[in-house]
Amino acid sequence: MFFRVEAFHYINSIVNVKNVYFGRLNGLELVFKKLAHTDELERVDTYLCRGGFSQCMRGSSNNNQLCVIPPSDSFQLSCDMTQAVANISSRLTGPVSVSDVIGLSDAMQCPSPRLVRRMVHRYRERGEFVDEHGLSVSEKFSLLYTLAVNPEPLILQMFPHGEKWPFPAYIGACGRIIAEDYAGVPLRDYFYADWRIRMKLALRLLHIADQLTDNSAGYKLYFSDISLDNYSVQKDSLEVTINDAENILIVDEQLLAEDKNPGYDEPHHSVYDYCEHGNNCLTIDVVSLCSKTQSDFNYYALCKSLLSSFSDHDQGMTGGLLHSLPASLKQSQTIKSLADECAKPPPNKDRFVIKDELILVLESVIKSLTPATESF
Repeated sequence: MFFRVEAFHYINSIVNVKNVYFGRLNGLELVFKKLAHTDELERVDTYLCRGGFSQCMRGSSNNNQLCVIPPSDSFQLSCDMTQAVANISSRLTGPVSVSDVIGLSDAMQCPSPRLVRRMVHRYRERGEFVDEHGLSVSEKFSLLYTLAVNPEPLILQMFPHGEKWPFPAYIGACGRIIAEDYAGVPLRDYFYADWRIRMKLALRLLHIADQLTDNSAGYKLYFSDISLDNYSVQKDSLEVTINDAENILIVDEQLLAEDKNPGYDEPHHSVYDYCEHGNNCLTIDVVSLCSKTQSDFNYYALCKSLLSSFSDHDQGMTGGLLHSLPASLKQSQTIKSLADECAKPPPNKDRFVIKDELILVLESVIKSLTPATESF
């Protein structure tokens, strides 16, 4: 199974385009997000009118196709939504299972029982219940609905900022609006910053890719919507955070290691995707990512979309985040070549090796910067 992501975003009006609002609560800067655009919400409502989550609870071997919310040319509801919700809720018996969630979002293309337990146990909108892995019917409906509309609030809860994951802190939700900690300005604002700042940001982005790919929790998080707008930067610390976690595929490495299906431990190497001018497109091989304990996808996506000279954004932002390094920097050409090779490796060269080399060079240059050279 493949799905294609076209990352071609620009915030002309952050309120109208991204459904993002800014505010304060008790002195804390917050970001408020509407989970989806109106037409997307109407599409999910139409899905519920057609039977909704019941499709995902038949125990069929085709679950991850049955559960995908189909596109619709008409969003006019032809049912009583209250009755539709009541009908669906009457079938939501028992604890949340893999068959309930599979295919409801990018995150749940290949969920494991362990991942489902993590999601339910950390679900902040749940009340008191007897079974620690159970939810009331209304809570289960809310969780499944959130997965279908936008799994970001669930991902922020499963992989919280307080445990050093590179996402904003989740504050809470009210209806279809969620509140997150303010994580800074868009990475876009730093595209023309001093080269030393951009080099530090590039290194932080590579470290995030490392963490998503290999971590002690035993989950692979593959981030497929790479853009200058989907990362935030704190001005003082230059801490980088993923501010849009909707398009993340989660794979349970522990389950793959337990099942030991043929080829599970053979590395998956992403193939360079050619795009039309102006689009940072990524084709995601879901089957391979869901069946391998190792994949270089996060490094490929990052280098192709943000770091290499192949990166091509709107507003004339071409050449990647590592563009225009000074000729006086002796490692300048090496850095450019490694960033390009990370996106499009030459024959017989491994992307894992290339990204490690790129990290080492960046670390070396940054370490060599004296207080005087950092005064920019």
